[in-house]
Amino acid sequence: LYNCSIYITLEPCPMCATLISYTRLKNLYYGARDLKFGAVESNVKIFESNLSLFKPNIYSG
Repeated sequence: LYNCSIYITLEPCPMCATLISYTRLKNLYYGARDLKFGAVESNVKIFESNLSLFKPNIYSG
């Protein structure tokens, strides 16, 4: 899924962000931050950890 994009309404949770990394989606678009469970910019920051296999282009609204 390397050249694919995903559009979602809420910042992904840790499990979803890890799956996005494993599938190597090119772009991640999400509409709102999730201050409680978000794993992209709010809490865990999955794509900045050593466990992340791939970091997509991230666009938040």
